[in-house]
Amino acid sequence: MDDGARAGGRGGNTPGMLPRPLGWRVVILLPLVLLLGGGVPVPAQAGPAVLLLDPAALSAAQAAAAAGDPALQPALQLLRARADQALGDGPFTVTAKTQPPPSGDVHDYTSLSIYWWPDPQGGPYVQRDGVRNPEADDATRYDAAAASKLTGDVESLALAYFLTGHTEYAHHAVDLLHGWFVDPATCMHPNLTYAQLIPGRQQVRGIGIIEGRRFTRIVDSISLLDGCSCFSAADRQALRQWFGALADWLRSSRNGQLEAAAANNHGVWYDVQVADFALFGGDTETARQVVAAARERRIADQIAPDGSLPRELARTRSLHYSNFDLQAFAELATLGQQVDVDLWGYQAPTGASLRAALDFLVPYLSGAQTWPYDEITQVDAFAEAGQTLNRASQAYPDAGYQDLLAQLAADQSPLDQLRLHLGLWPD
Repeated sequence: MDDGARAGGRGGNTPGMLPRPLGWRVVILLPLVLLLGGGVPVPAQAGPAVLLLDPAALSAAQAAAAAGDPALQPALQLLRARADQALGDGPFTVTAKTQPPPSGDVHDYTSLSIYWWPDPQGGPYVQRDGVRNPEADDATRYDAAAASKLTGDVESLALAYFLTGHTEYAHHAVDLLHGWFVDPATCMHPNLTYAQLIPGRQQVRGIGIIEGRRFTRIVDSISLLDGCSCFSAADRQALRQWFGALADWLRSSRNGQLEAAAANNHGVWYDVQVADFALFGGDTETARQVVAAARERRIADQIAPDGSLPRELARTRSLHYSNFDLQAFAELATLGQQVDVDLWGYQAPTGASLRAALDFLVPYLSGAQTWPYDEITQVDAFAEAGQTLNRASQAYPDAGYQDLLAQLAADQSPLDQLRLHLGLWPD
């Protein structure tokens, strides 16, 4: 996607779309002067060509960091500590595993379906919904742990470079990206055919595609590296081509078609990935079609008139998966702002809407009411819903979500509060 394709996205105000004034989200939360508009003057800028992060907030933070704004220093110190640690990590590659997937090619990403466990009787693996099998972290067989570490490290390095200008962070981020996506000797093939395998059950499945959602964070991290001479036009083009190829695979493969048909959070996360990767790869029209179709295909179909998400309520981790589905909806609505499709304002004939879904959850996130459905784990409301509330506060300024957000964010670290402001989810 060329830079012009982003005109009217989150960097500006598109007719029919909601404006994103600087600092709209966490004025009530952060002690950072730059977010309150009372510190270092920051000129209006379009910001980096990110898709899910807030470009204006990024530019403001960058300018404040360059000016040495003391209010930003605690968060920057924590960020740099994280980035300094990442400098010693890696490389991460799919070819590091010693057991190949069914294709026999270690370049194919492979992971274990996390809720499937060995059968005590020796048969095929059996499902224990909501109970995670630690075998999924076995790096000799699977790539999920390495992909997660890659994503977190590249994100920290890219953000630290963007805010501080220290090029050693960018250099290492570029090296990590090369190893996973570009270098022919170690790169991942752009498919998720063998994501979330179930040992003993070798049928084609689409469900593992949801693991590709972490790569949307990679896409925005790439855009934060654009100012470094260590990141060439050829580097960016190679990554654009890779993600464009993954978007094509998502749409054309049997796995992708199965996941597209999923009627729960998997279907929404599929849409997020196709739209995000297509936009980054330069295919704006595909992204627009996917987001537009989500009004009826996802919102009207998945959200009940009372705002509940019935398919998520049926799970053993119903509160977690309700939040998880809304996280995907919030990201898809954000991508919709890139292509002039308003999901925040859509209401189905039944009354289903994103606002209704948020209103359904708010009493349980605030603690005003006790969650009445199955939930077998502890849910961290800030980690799981903070960024959704952050985005929704701007879409629905009269809803009062910012009050709950202030409550949830009050005890978070300076870095987590800064990440919230910039549009990043907690790790």
